[in-house]
Amino acid sequence: MGRRYLNAERVLPPEVFAAVVQATGGGPTFLWVPNPSGIARCSRDAYAVRLASEGKSIRAVAAQLSLSERQVYRILASAKNKQQGESI
Repeated sequence: MGRRYLNAERVLPPEVFAAVVQATGGGPTFLWVPNPSGIARCSRDAYAVRLASEGKSIRAVAAQLSLSERQVYRILASAKNKQQGESI
């Protein structure tokens, strides 16, 4: 899954860009912009687990949910740990 990097000066209104520069000290900065789908984290995690259990690859799950593959692995490991804790 490729990341999309944009030049903030080109895409933000000048006043917003100025506020970001002021807030970050003007140095090189990476900002995360949340997915506009608005899916809640708990719902997102459950959806990731369901997609993986249906046989989707980690890469496909990550792409569908706009996550990194590493984050999908974390979600699946957390779900597995919760499931093992409930069965004890």
